[in-house]
Amino acid sequence: MGDDPAIIAKRKCLKCDLPAAYYSQNPKQAVYCKQCFINMVHHKFSYVLGKNRIFKDGSSKDVLLVWKDSLPDNFLLETVKTGVNQDVHKRLEAQPQVLVILESAQTEQLKAEYEKALKRKDELNMPWQWNFIHFCEVFKQDIEFIYDEPTIDQGKASVLKYLFGKASAKNDRLEFKRLLTELLIYRAAKALKIEKVMVSDCAEKTAQNSFDALCFGRGSSISQLTAPVDSRFPTVSIIRPLREIYDAEIKLVLRLESLLNDFEEIKIDQVQLKSSKTVQEMNVEFLSKLQASGFPSTLTSVVSTSSKIRAPPNSAAINSCCLCYEKCESIDYCPACDRLLKAIPSFPDELRSFLSTLAK
Repeated sequence: MGDDPAIIAKRKCLKCDLPAAYYSQNPKQAVYCKQCFINMVHHKFSYVLGKNRIFKDGSSKDVLLVWKDSLPDNFLLETVKTGVNQDVHKRLEAQPQVLVILESAQTEQLKAEYEKALKRKDELNMPWQWNFIHFCEVFKQDIEFIYDEPTIDQGKASVLKYLFGKASAKNDRLEFKRLLTELLIYRAAKALKIEKVMVSDCAEKTAQNSFDALCFGRGSSISQLTAPVDSRFPTVSIIRPLREIYDAEIKLVLRLESLLNDFEEIKIDQVQLKSSKTVQEMNVEFLSKLQASGFPSTLTSVVSTSSKIRAPPNSAAINSCCLCYEKCESIDYCPACDRLLKAIPSFPDELRSFLSTLAK
């Protein structure tokens, strides 16, 4: 993906007669002019919503957009903004709110994180409600949103540090944080009485979800973790409208639409590989190498195939896991989550009971 003239080779745009200037994952098949490239990427977003009838059939128009200050998060906000500002025939019939998850455990860092989110709110310039919440709220019976100066519950923060510090491997810490983030998003949406949540999982992230699920013994959840609409949680659907859009496409569109001041410093290519040895990062590395080594459809194939995989019917799986909400035979936790909790030495019994109580 990019704008290399040698690859474009003076061809014309696939969609119109203008000279091509940009290409996506397979430049042998398609090259585009500037506007057609932008339209192609935005169409992927609209297609996911339209095919799955997200705002059709009289369903609620309220939707919660999750923002954690990443490029895909910003792209999601800008794309929804463009959609709701269209003329009446093309308008995205949505009534968005934004959920900002703050994670800093130090007061000064938290204030800086909060101010950055407020700045992004002003830049977006849309009359949407922004809901701020700290990650530690996941451990509270009744979650509270931040309306004024952000503060940290030191007791809950210490629990968080203890759990992430005691996990036997970084792999488990990352997986546990992913599960807690999903749980917090679900609880926040439930508190706001919103049935639809949009997350910014792009093609790379969604394909990684598939491989991570296999590595952590979550094969039965693979379709939910990669599907356009994740329906594990009661009354709340997690929507992935960017699941077919590549990270490099997001970066290129943001640059073309002049939405990032510092974007010129970001290289437009596949995911940059790291030397870290976590399971999650090795999966990213493996997928990226395939994508860059002559298999341009790797990510889309993984995403498409994974979302169609279903576990055999199990009449005994009548309970929902208290952490991941996947159907299981156990009363409290599925085998994958139970293994994860046991990987944390001296995991507090009261916290295990608390998570169980929340799910009831």
